[in-house]
Amino acid sequence: MKVYDLDGVVLDLVGHLITHNYLNAPPESYDLDIDWVEIPVSFWATVPKLDIVLELNRCRLITCCHSTNERIGKILNLHRLGLYDLSLTIHDPQTPRWWLLNTDDILYDDNRQNVEDYRATGGVGVIIQQPWNLQ
Repeated sequence: MKVYDLDGVVLDLVGHLITHNYLNAPPESYDLDIDWVEIPVSFWATVPKLDIVLELNRCRLITCCHSTNERIGKILNLHRLGLYDLSLTIHDPQTPRWWLLNTDDILYDDNRQNVEDYRATGGVGVIIQQPWNLQ
């Protein structure tokens, strides 16, 4: 099954962070120095969809959440975008993403480390290119 990372693959989190002054410019690495807990539900509920063409039928979404606001907002946003019928796996920042994947899953992620960790377990992973993972 195809498993898409929600932020940076399906949704334009970085563009939304810049628009709302949480970031000044696109980051050069995946590590963002942001106090995620302080970001309100209204922010998470309005992150726009990226223009990447994805096969969203028969897939699963996966995302990391740092706060209750983020969890609630992301669920509300999927409803707003009409993606409420997709399976969503939410994990905390301390849980390695590959723990939540099945052996036959294909992971599509903008975080190079997530993809490399999954590949190390024998899984198939695809890095979705973004400005912060081109190195």
